Amino acid sequence: MVSWAEHVGMGLRRAVGGVETFSVEAGEGRPVLLIHGWASSSFSWRRLLPLLAERFRAVAVDLPGFGLSKPLKGGFRLGPVSAHLSSLMQSLGHERYAVVGHSMGGLIASHLAASDPGVAGLALISPSFPSEGAGRPIYARLGENRALGGLLLRFLVRRWFIRRALRGACYRADIVDAEMVEGYFRSVEGARDPLLAGLTLREEFSMDSLERIAVPALLVWGEADVWVPLRVGREVVGRTGWRLEVLPETGHLAQEERPAEVFRILEGFLGELSW
Repeated sequence: MVSWAEHVGMGLRRAVGGVETFSVEAGEGRPVLLIHGWASSSFSWRRLLPLLAERFRAVAVDLPGFGLSKPLKGGFRLGPVSAHLSSLMQSLGHERYAVVGHSMGGLIASHLAASDPGVAGLALISPSFPSEGAGRPIYARLGENRALGGLLLRFLVRRWFIRRALRGACYRADIVDAEMVEGYFRSVEGARDPLLAGLTLREEFSMDSLERIAVPALLVWGEADVWVPLRVGREVVGRTGWRLEVLPETGHLAQEERPAEVFRILEGFLGELSW
């Protein structure tokens, strides 16, 4: 296990377009950018990162305003955030790279794959695509009202609530320990504006943009995901023909709950890409 302090100790802060950006990088080989979901940070990849580092150059980034990254001046919006991540990879010398996105990070990863010719492949873990089938928790739905969301976040960014939310997201609640809760709390304790903006990011995303993704794409889904149910993934497959891998007895946080199985799937997929 890796604590918040240990995770931060492995990372670096660098200026990307004048914005201080935190990332943790490990391994050698083809570069893979890891984009975390809402109410999270690069900390959410700490169990998968060392596995990916055995074969690839893994780059786990804190999105602008989350964790230790500073916010973008223009706010947390789909286009600017995607452009910022593209600039990050360019600054690291990675002209060709794969992208792995989780939940809200799946929306950003998809936008990036549709807009950046440097993306060689796209893997999405329970992406929160707009869908009538999505079953997001009630506080996330209420938070789409910006005024109400601001009040909610003032009370909900607390360790006790984060523990409760993580247990609701996972199939196995026993993996949620004090170390995990602390890491997720520290990821969002100063992220009020990006948290609010992230709740409505789906409104900026057009499902038609999936048709502009020309690179190989993969979906990984927890069979017991109650936040973004598996039926959403099946809808995407019906629209795109993408490959779908389903993990039994797994909730919304597959990379936390089953890192070895997620790595096995990603290793095979990334190994087949034309870099």
